[in-house]
Amino acid sequence: MKPFKLDDIEKKNLFTTPDRYFEKLPNRIQEQVTTKKSIWKFPVMKFSLRYALPALVVVFGLYLAFFKVKSDDIDPNALLADVTIEDMIVYLENNDISTEEILENIDIENLSIDMIEEDVDLLENMDLESDELEEIFQEYDISEEYF
Repeated sequence: MKPFKLDDIEKKNLFTTPDRYFEKLPNRIQEQVTTKKSIWKFPVMKFSLRYALPALVVVFGLYLAFFKVKSDDIDPNALLADVTIEDMIVYLENNDISTEEILENIDIENLSIDMIEEDVDLLENMDLESDELEEIFQEYDISEEYF
């Protein structure tokens, strides 16, 4: 390739500008800047913010006012009745609650005698060998002093 000089290149004006283009340019720019364009290009967005959003706020407020569950409506006895005995045993096994703490919270005066008799009948009808009883005592950390 042979070397070339920029000065040797012929200078032509390939582009032409319209008549008085540069005289009109500042006015055109000023018009575009001062003309306010709508920021909403989609009429759906304008509609949703004007009507749908306030309606949603009103519906949400009505829901909170009328359909929210109040703490007065919750019956603790009904909730406790739904808990199975197996779930209670698992809970007690996995927490560090001593037998003394459980007995402190039992209201002995209001215990029904039928419940106590059912527990005694259940224990009497169990046919467990002494080895099995010892395993149960060890599993639940029951000492013989309670008998």
